Amino acid sequence: MADEVTADDWVTLGVALLQREGPASLDVAELCGRLGCDVADFRNHFADKGAYALAVARHWADAAEAAARSARRGRKPSERLLAMLALGVEADVNLERGVRALAADHPEVAELVRSADDRHELVLTTDLAAVYGLGAEEAQEFGRVLHALHVAAMGRPADEAKTWGAGPARAITALLGSNFPIE
Repeated sequence: MADEVTADDWVTLGVALLQREGPASLDVAELCGRLGCDVADFRNHFADKGAYALAVARHWADAAEAAARSARRGRKPSERLLAMLALGVEADVNLERGVRALAADHPEVAELVRSADDRHELVLTTDLAAVYGLGAEEAQEFGRVLHALHVAAMGRPADEAKTWGAGPARAITALLGSNFPIE
């Protein structure tokens, strides 16, 4: 079986375990046991646990980026903004929390998470500027607040995370709407 195990198989297992059991579940020996492989098979695909953690995190980042592109495609700015805010509620809390925990131990993962956060904030900033006619700095400040709400929500228990940031996000967009009416 070990000859048939691909890098994608390792990543798929890592994503599933990270979602269900958290970062401690990415123990190389345990992973090898689950796939019926030995450490040499793991090393054929990943130089070390950091490279593996990065591959798992990249899966999360790529999926989040694809979801954002899909949610925004073909929509006007106000609809794109609402779609991005909805994605925060739809996020896989356990996977995102697990990736953020991996970032604490793996600098490459931390850089990937920072980059994903920056892209998310930029998308929110761009949509806020377009919808509310805000200047770049002001839009960035509100974009950062909305993204920070998303990150904070991911730290909540999974059953609370889906709704925890939604109320404050609605309040912020209502405040913006009353001060900068959508045209």
